[in-house]
Amino acid sequence: MFLSNKKERSKSLKRLVKNKISTPVAVQPTKIELPKKIIKALYDYRAQGPHELSFQKGDFFHVTGRENDSEWYEASNPATNSRGLVPVSCFQVIERTANKRPVSSSTSGSDSSDNMHRKLYGVVLYDFKAERPDELDAQAGESIVIIAQSNHEWFVAKPIGRLGGPGLIPVSFVEVRDAQTGESVEAVQLPPVKDWKKMTQMYEASTIPLGVIEQKKKDVVVFAAINSFILEGDQYWFVLYAKTMRGMHRILYRLYDDFYDFQLNLLQTYPAEAGQEDSDRILPYMPGPLKEIDDKVTTERQIDLNRYCQELLNLPHYLSESDLVQKQLFGIHEGDIELDYDPRGVSNRQSTEDHIKVKIIHKDDIFAIKMPVDCTLEYLKSKVYERIGLEVNLYYKNEVSGLNQPLEGELDMEEAFVQAIQRGKLTITTGDV
Repeated sequence: MFLSNKKERSKSLKRLVKNKISTPVAVQPTKIELPKKIIKALYDYRAQGPHELSFQKGDFFHVTGRENDSEWYEASNPATNSRGLVPVSCFQVIERTANKRPVSSSTSGSDSSDNMHRKLYGVVLYDFKAERPDELDAQAGESIVIIAQSNHEWFVAKPIGRLGGPGLIPVSFVEVRDAQTGESVEAVQLPPVKDWKKMTQMYEASTIPLGVIEQKKKDVVVFAAINSFILEGDQYWFVLYAKTMRGMHRILYRLYDDFYDFQLNLLQTYPAEAGQEDSDRILPYMPGPLKEIDDKVTTERQIDLNRYCQELLNLPHYLSESDLVQKQLFGIHEGDIELDYDPRGVSNRQSTEDHIKVKIIHKDDIFAIKMPVDCTLEYLKSKVYERIGLEVNLYYKNEVSGLNQPLEGELDMEEAFVQAIQRGKLTITTGDV
C-alpha cells in the first residue's frame, strides 16, 4: 500500500496505527451520565456561595438533579467536571426535538450502501479524553464525521482536520449538523457497528478493478489542493483536499516521502514523458529531499506540492487518470476520509461568524468565553480579569508547533485570532506577571 511498507520511517508512525473498533463493555460508565436536561447559559454569572457554579454566557451544562425545581438546578460542567447549583432563570433548556430537522432515510435494502456513505457531520460540544484505546480524543469545537452508532450512548466517529482512525465518542458530547446548511439535526439513523463493518468490507470488495469496462466507470480525482500540514511526532503530514468527477470530497494525509516515492514511480513508468527518450518532458517537477526539516521548509514544500498536484491533474488524461496517479497519490488509504460534501465549506461557514470561542486555562480552572474576532488584547485581558480577578500574562497555543507563544502585542493577537478562524479554536493559558 501507499502509506505503508516504508521501514525507514521513524517510530512515531507506529502511533498512527488505527485500532479496531469494539463496543464498550456492558458497564455503566462512571464518567458519563445521561443528563436529565442539557442547558445553555443566557448570561454571565459569578457564584455567590461555595455550592454554586460560576459560568459565562454560552456555556453548556448537564442537569443532574432538581430538574423540576423552579429556582435551582443541580448541574455539572462537562468541560471541567465541576458540579454545583446554578440558577434556573439564567439558562435555556436545549430541547431534543425543538428546531431540529430530521434526517430522512430510505428503508429499502438497496439503499444500505448509500446510508453508509452518507456520513453525518458533527461538532464536538465538550472536550473528551479517551480512556480506552477504542475511544476518540476530541476537543470542543472540533469537526468530526459520524459513521456508525455503537449503542444509544456512543457514536463511532473520525476527526476531519487531523490524523486519526475511527473511535468512540459519547452521543451527548456531539451536536449533529446537516452538512449543507449547518443546522442541527435530531432524528439520526446510523448503522450499528456490526453492520457498518460489514458494509465497509462489501464496499472495499466492490472497488476491486474488474477490467476495462469497470475502469471506464471509475471515479477520478479532478481537483486537489494542499491547504495545510500537521506535525505529528517528528513527521510533517500534508492535508490534501481532493474532489472527484462524481462530486465526492476526500481528505487525504500524505508525507513528503509519499510524494517522493510516487514521483520516482511516475518517472520510471513514463520515461518518454519524463524526457528520457529524446522527447520533451511534460511531467511536473517536485521539491527535492532535504536533511533538515522545520516549519519554514514544510510551508515552502506545501506551496510547491500544491502546484505539483494541480500540474499532475492538468496532464493528458492517460496520465492524470492513470492508476498510478489516481490510486497511489489520490486514492483512499488507511486514515483518509471520503465525504459527499465539502468539509471546507462547513468550516468556512463556521469561521464567518462574528465571534470565536476562546478556551482559557488558569491553573486548575478551565473556562470558555466568546470574543469578537476584531477584539483587542486589552479587551481580552479585561475579560480574563473579570473572570479570575488577577492581572496575568497570556499565552496562546500555536496549533502547528504545539507550543505556547506569548500574547504581548496586537500583532500577536492578530496572529492568534487568524489561526483561531482557520482552525476553529483558540486555547490560551495564563502565567504570573
